[in-house]
Amino acid sequence: MSLKSAPRGSSSYSQIPDDFDREGLGPFLKETIGDFEYISCAVEEHHTTGGYHIHSYIDTGRTYITNDARHFDCDDIHPNIKPVRNTPWKAKEYSQKDNDIIFEEGTAPENPEKSSGDDIWHKIMSAGNKEEFLKEAARLKPRDTVLHFSSLQSYANWKYRDNPMDYEGPSIQCHCEDYPHFAAGEANEVPNRCWRIQVSLYRRVRGDEGS
Repeated sequence: MSLKSAPRGSSSYSQIPDDFDREGLGPFLKETIGDFEYISCAVEEHHTTGGYHIHSYIDTGRTYITNDARHFDCDDIHPNIKPVRNTPWKAKEYSQKDNDIIFEEGTAPENPEKSSGDDIWHKIMSAGNKEEFLKEAARLKPRDTVLHFSSLQSYANWKYRDNPMDYEGPSIQCHCEDYPHFAAGEANEVPNRCWRIQVSLYRRVRGDEGS
């Protein structure tokens, strides 16, 4: 199975027998996939046949490829897997339509239509680095990302810039004990003069001397 073109997918384990370990499916998927964004499993009962299905929604958050056709088989039950490319929140909502959720971990996909623009941008701007910021912008605001990519990139460069190192001036020590001819008052003034010299050097390095 390949999720190269769609790192999200929905699966259905149909006609589950009574002895199937329902509670173990979520942990099984979690262990099988490894790192993931979101996993949920929910039960759908079929009153006409007396059996039930388990629908799962998976977001790996990355390219996921396996050549094992039975990679997601659980207790010898083979699921029907479909990639989810658009409107992932609809696939998630469908998998939970009976509200009998038996497993859920991670960050669920949100319906942008139910969120205000400010909420969406607040989520985008909470990204921890530039790459994550642009990824979230493309996912949640694809049109704005295409139309205003240069502006978004400039903002990301500013927001996630490396903090400049604070200037540390050289350490200056005044040893007045070697000059006994200094009067007491003059000797006490020497450290103040040294400090003013250090401040002047600092301003010169910053380029704001005279400000």
